[in-house]
Amino acid sequence: MRNRRAARFQVWYVCLFAGTEYRFGNDKFGGDDPVMGFDCSGIVSESERALGYLPVSARMNCQMFFDQYVEMGCRVQKPKMGCYAFYGSSESDVSHMGICMDNTSLIQAGGGDSRTKDEERAAERNAFVQVRPIHYRGDLLGFMDPHLKVKR
Repeated sequence: MRNRRAARFQVWYVCLFAGTEYRFGNDKFGGDDPVMGFDCSGIVSESERALGYLPVSARMNCQMFFDQYVEMGCRVQKPKMGCYAFYGSSESDVSHMGICMDNTSLIQAGGGDSRTKDEERAAERNAFVQVRPIHYRGDLLGFMDPHLKVKR
């Protein structure tokens, strides 16, 4: 069983941050500050805190999210609202993630890189919380549904 209300809330909540600049976190954890900016795992962390899925003090990167949801049995074949799309060179090298808005598009904090630490660099790279097609990158690894009724 899937919690559709939570999935709708999560997508709505993340859309509130559209246009917020991308800001890379440190090497271990993502940027997750609604004022200073988000990186890909930071926007997901913020939304999971709003849902009560992630404790306020917890910090996770995209590899940690991927590993957690694999272990919980949340892998799905087709994307739907609220699923996470993961990207990278392999399942042990996940480098990006976004939240699916439907089965064709996602919202993500993207466009930046590890040097995107300020507003000027984000503007140069057009790096913001933005909507993109799910298949805009060639390194899609798959989808996880965090809203499945699984033991947390």
